[in-house]
Amino acid sequence: MRSKLATIGPVRLPFPATPERSAPCVARLVPSSRGRVLVSVNGEPPIAARALTGVGGPALVSAAKEGAEALVVFDQGDVTKPIIVGLVDATADQSGAGPKRREVVIDGEHLVIEGRRSVTLKCGKGSIEIREDGKVFVRGTHLVSRATGVNRIRGGAVRIN
Repeated sequence: MRSKLATIGPVRLPFPATPERSAPCVARLVPSSRGRVLVSVNGEPPIAARALTGVGGPALVSAAKEGAEALVVFDQGDVTKPIIVGLVDATADQSGAGPKRREVVIDGEHLVIEGRRSVTLKCGKGSIEIREDGKVFVRGTHLVSRATGVNRIRGGAVRIN
């Protein structure tokens, strides 16, 4: 028995358009011009997708700009209604090429931002740069250090002015 393929306008999707279609699949994220995220399954033209709460937002748009992959399910098996349920970890790539994108890990209690050579936080005329050799640079038009307890400056040598 031949399965009927879903059609969206001139686009034919590679999945049977049946309610039985419930298996998750991996799709490539594609950014749209309106700031939304589209998904492309098996190289087919991208279509609009919804995302679970906690998966969407700026992080998803950023991942789409980097061409990340996502796990997608279909609302009631309808291949025209993809739902993004999570991102595929690029660091788990089996090719040995290493990570394909930058990562930010947030768990609500602790934030880790890691860079191989350096990490820089910038805002206006201020910045904090941390380098792999242990050097930390704090730049700004005014620097303020406040402490309710002891405010220590330690180093092999400390130069003021």
